[in-house]
Amino acid sequence: MNCSEVNFKELGKLSILVEPNLNNMKNLKFFFQSFFCLLSITIQAQNTTEIINFDVADNSERLDTISYNAGGLWAKSVPNKAILQGAYSPAYALVTDAKNSYPVNSKSSFTVAMHPGESIFFKHKFDTEKGKDGLSIEISDDNGLNWSPILDPNCSSYCFVKNASYPFFVIPPSIAKNDTLFNGTYGFSGSQTAWRKDSITVCYLAVKTSFEFLFRFTFQSDNIFDNKDGWMIDDIEIREYYNCPSDVFEINAAQSYIYPNPASENSILQISSKENTVATMSIYDLLGQKVLSENVSLIIGQNQIPLSATKLSQGIYSVQLNTNSMHSSASLVVQ
Repeated sequence: MNCSEVNFKELGKLSILVEPNLNNMKNLKFFFQSFFCLLSITIQAQNTTEIINFDVADNSERLDTISYNAGGLWAKSVPNKAILQGAYSPAYALVTDAKNSYPVNSKSSFTVAMHPGESIFFKHKFDTEKGKDGLSIEISDDNGLNWSPILDPNCSSYCFVKNASYPFFVIPPSIAKNDTLFNGTYGFSGSQTAWRKDSITVCYLAVKTSFEFLFRFTFQSDNIFDNKDGWMIDDIEIREYYNCPSDVFEINAAQSYIYPNPASENSILQISSKENTVATMSIYDLLGQKVLSENVSLIIGQNQIPLSATKLSQGIYSVQLNTNSMHSSASLVVQ
């Protein structure tokens, strides 16, 4: 859907949030597409940016300076190494050791906090042993209790994030299939002598009223000294706008629906699958709290998954079904 085609007057006529018409999924799909178009327009109008360039005191609430101080590796300094020389915005950058090569068996992280509707942009250089030492990036939506890696060469546009407390997609920086570190995780390694510009955008599949998520940047090395410069980052920008693909927010009405609905006891979630796989089924209330989660087996073709409403209080719920390659969402009304 093109946002310029949305008639927002029609959006106000829909009553799906008060009295969900679950048999008319076109209305539900139109609502979500229109809502995110409206959200995009609102955020773009604000168009504010915060830049962390390390040239002033570390007073940004976004940046966790304790993490890299505790790791003993990150330093805010004027880079003066063979490869890592000079900041992007003079004079300071965040670098692995101000003067020396990075040590063996090192692991040090820093985190940056973000909010819904924001993207992070950053510039970086690195000089490490290819395929061994380097930088990985993870994301957390539960204040650091659980972390999920986001660098994945199999993500051509956006990827579903595993082990999250609430389902979302991320648009990560591009990375090659051979860009793995010594421990098997994907990361930036090798020699990048010119400034590389990357960005990360998070696309939530449903709206939560209040939350933030964290990005964790971790540099780590193996037990072999390579006499390399390491990694540095500068000009971390937080931009308040939404550039998620419109199809991320589409409700897949053709593939999944629940009947009977509303329900007081038992219902069936019917979904079509293109492969034999195991999916995670999670149920969320209107506050975004997960109230139920279990694994279910899917076969190629149509599947009917039993749902029990006896353990749920009266209200509206979102039933999410996720695999590595598929996301489905349907609403359940318990009466």
